[in-house]
Amino acid sequence: MNELLNRLKNSINKEVLKHIDETLMEQNNFVPISVKDKFLFVAVDSNADKVNVNKILKEHFPYQIKFIQISDSDLKELLLNISSSISSSVQEKNKMKRSVFILSFIFLTGREIFLKSGSSSVRIVLMANFITSIY
Repeated sequence: MNELLNRLKNSINKEVLKHIDETLMEQNNFVPISVKDKFLFVAVDSNADKVNVNKILKEHFPYQIKFIQISDSDLKELLLNISSSISSSVQEKNKMKRSVFILSFIFLTGREIFLKSGSSSVRIVLMANFITSIY
């Protein structure tokens, strides 16, 4: 892996990525990297329509765009890198949401419930007095 690609991977700001749909990046051959000194740095390959990419990014960011030209294969690798990063982040968020929902449900019902997880069942008995004493 070349040095520029490594630097770009390590410089990607996940907050910047949250504003742009991954599919849009793939279709238009670009990856926003980071914001520095009022410039948004964006990696593009030879197939990118810079005018269109600029238009897309102006809808989300008030910064001037600086393009970093990289090879087609390096852009694909960058996209794969952010795809796996976004995917694992989304999975963690969904897991947390499910846990919060289950705990909220348990707290609100104050009843004995059964949760199924794969092939095993977990029985949760809630004691209303115990929960009340915590709060």
